[in-house]
Amino acid sequence: MRTEREAAVVTLVKSLERAYPERGFKIHPSLAFLATEGGGLRAVTKTPIDRDEILLVVPASARLANWNLSEEEGDDLERILDATGLKCNELQQNSDGLFHVNDQHDFVAAVAVMRAASGVGLPGDTVRSAHAATWPSEDDVRSMPVHWDAACVGIGGKGLLRELLDERGKLLRAIFDGAVWPVLSRGGAARFTLPGAGQRHPHSARDALWESFVYAFIIVFSRSHSGRDGDSLDERLGPEIVPLVELFNGADDDGDTNVQFVSGMWPFIRGKMFRNECDLPCGAVYAKRHLEEGEELIISYGELTPIDFLVKYGTIPRQFVARPDMADKTESKRYNNRVNIRWKTSKRARCVLRCLTNIHSRRIGGAKKLRRLCPCGSF
Repeated sequence: MRTEREAAVVTLVKSLERAYPERGFKIHPSLAFLATEGGGLRAVTKTPIDRDEILLVVPASARLANWNLSEEEGDDLERILDATGLKCNELQQNSDGLFHVNDQHDFVAAVAVMRAASGVGLPGDTVRSAHAATWPSEDDVRSMPVHWDAACVGIGGKGLLRELLDERGKLLRAIFDGAVWPVLSRGGAARFTLPGAGQRHPHSARDALWESFVYAFIIVFSRSHSGRDGDSLDERLGPEIVPLVELFNGADDDGDTNVQFVSGMWPFIRGKMFRNECDLPCGAVYAKRHLEEGEELIISYGELTPIDFLVKYGTIPRQFVARPDMADKTESKRYNNRVNIRWKTSKRARCVLRCLTNIHSRRIGGAKKLRRLCPCGSF
């Protein structure tokens, strides 16, 4: 029997096929999305796949992005863009380097996610609604670092990770209080509030909207690709969440990736090759090498250090344990320059890596539980 998220993927595929019956969307019959033990999804092959074979094509118009919104959504998000831009500038001017400020488009994209995930006033059979149904539940994202108790997390006694999580939380709260809430509270909060958050806070629209904003930011932060401004392939700006492509698990550029995501025009032929027949921008996933039956498809997450992976995805891939000499870099308010962490410097650091890998492989769930399980007390 299919899980809820597996069924949601099937619904999304059918929705895309209806919306793009002839051009723009294509999925290989051997591509499947199966549930994992931890409640997530993984992309696998049902039959062998040749190198450079096209596995998936998704039109750019199906992506959730700041440039790809309805007029109703656009009016709201334009005001939020202005407000968040002012707030980001204010934070940068007054933070003295303590905040690592995301691009304002990340926060605008989070509001777009809130709108899609709320489902309020939106038709239930659209690609956007079907796409939102494939995302992790509100409960699932509670194991992500934004929800961690930062006081529980420290590395090497310096607490750099703790500081990073602390500052991230402060930034999200500042953006919400200074931009998102003032704009959406003007009669439109219900259209951006997730069902679960509304049920947990029936008497506080502000608290319900805050929970919805944190959820949406995690979705954007952990599931988006580098986006573009408008339909031109050359004008890139802001994050994009690509239906189905976001469901592929990944590794860093040095990891064992076996598929590649590329942008181009319809139709794609093989690998990166496409033939522009109708000026229809698309993205495609193709096999980088021959794939065996039942092999999981791993896409590149880019060049990320262990802390980058932890903060962005809430996990540490296994290959980092085999590469304990990797240098990590992060900003710290205690220093004016970047701080380098050599993971090989202590047994404690190695234990941290092993414990974080357990989150990746078993989804043991957050820093509090990790602190109880960690044999050296690193957490």
